[in-house]
Amino acid sequence: VCTTMRAENEEVVTDVLQGRADVLRQDARDVLSGAACAFVDDAGALRTQPHRGGLDGFYAVRLLRR
Repeated sequence: VCTTMRAENEEVVTDVLQGRADVLRQDARDVLSGAACAFVDDAGALRTQPHRGGLDGFYAVRLLRR
């Protein structure tokens, strides 16, 4: 998503994971390489922010259905 608001990213992912036993979260480092891995946070989400590298604010999580 193109926002840095927790209510529109982390909280949505948390709600999905709590409500769906057939969905799991994959660490972004498993599918990214090189410089992109520097933008993966401790929870495994890709996160860019204007104050880090001059990029727009984005949040991405890969969810897999079992």
